[in-house]
Amino acid sequence: AEWKAEWADGESERARLMHEHEYIKLCGSDRNGCPVYVHQMVQGDPVGIAREVGEETVLLHYIWIFEEQTTAMRAQFLKTGRVVPGCVDIYDTGNYAGLPGAVPRALAKVPYY
Repeated sequence: AEWKAEWADGESERARLMHEHEYIKLCGSDRNGCPVYVHQMVQGDPVGIAREVGEETVLLHYIWIFEEQTTAMRAQFLKTGRVVPGCVDIYDTGNYAGLPGAVPRALAKVPYY
């Protein structure tokens, strides 16, 4: 709850940096009314962001997005009585294979926990 309020306020240094370097964007809703997010991994630098604001902040942000999705799925279930099978996440890892060194550079940005 604290991170959500801090994120919405945008005043703290870590919230400001996360907003400034955000690479996960809300695209809209799927046919079930659940949020669709695009994770632009090549456009972002999760490792660099984690270095600046801390790994915990990056993980809190991921968890917040997952909570938004599960909250929307639950709301749709309560509204329709049908189980929503899941949400859509689009991971843009880029197709930059023609550029020298692009693939290793892109993979170096993705934190594999």
